[in-house]
Amino acid sequence: MTPEQLLLVRGPKGERGAQGPKGDPGTFDSSELNNYASKEYVAEKIQEVVSAAPSALDTLEQIAAELESEESSTAAILAAIAELRERVSNLEPSHYTYEVSDYNGFCKLKLDDDSVINISGSGVLTPEMISTYKTNIVEVELGALCTAVHNETFKDCASLKSVLFSNSVKSLGNSSFKNCTGLQSVGLSNSISTIGNNAFENCSNLAAIDLGRGLTSIGDYAFKNCRNLQSIVVPNSTINLGQCAFYECNNLLTASLGKNVSQIKAYTFYNCYSLSSVTFGNKITSIST
Repeated sequence: MTPEQLLLVRGPKGERGAQGPKGDPGTFDSSELNNYASKEYVAEKIQEVVSAAPSALDTLEQIAAELESEESSTAAILAAIAELRERVSNLEPSHYTYEVSDYNGFCKLKLDDDSVINISGSGVLTPEMISTYKTNIVEVELGALCTAVHNETFKDCASLKSVLFSNSVKSLGNSSFKNCTGLQSVGLSNSISTIGNNAFENCSNLAAIDLGRGLTSIGDYAFKNCRNLQSIVVPNSTINLGQCAFYECNNLLTASLGKNVSQIKAYTFYNCYSLSSVTFGNKITSIST
């Protein structure tokens, strides 16, 4: 590699670098090559950051300006890259993408004989409202008139395969979808702020869940024994992560906890023996065993 192929980053003006002070050609020493990054290396690293943070491209203009400047220093370039990395850390991790219901009613049920039942009402959906159809429900669509799912509403609905939420739903009660062994994927709307205790416990075939962007609290044992769940992304909006939240999620491989989670409580990842990566923000103050 020739000196012309190098990105020679100078020190403060007047300090002798690989080419000496301005106007002084200096003496080129090949042993100094290890102290400088090639243009190809810098381009590669910038591209990595671009891929991770397309919304932070404005900072890249600053980096480009520093690279082109005759007076740019290592510190200035590193500072620009550090700023970009900070912006990347504040972005939401990538999620699965799910449809949000635009149904204007209260609750729509599809049964295993392909019939469709419209449940009338408004506000909170309760177990009594769907009890007649409970063992035959295949699909659920919660519309604009539904604001919450009460405790145990869909508990033991083993035939339930899909749930579609509107942006009016705010909370899912305790054990609301417990033992729904037919569920394979779930996408929460951004309006849902609370998942109750044991909400998805024993949903043993649940392989993917999108927690949305507005979730603030995940209850105790919320995903206990979701044995097929492979990854979880807790959004930055989440403050409370309940104890035993992912208890015995045996096939969970990766977990990303939002930057506002401050505690990893007792047995959060108990018996998650496939877990290889857990990432979290700098607000973590305690990790319980």
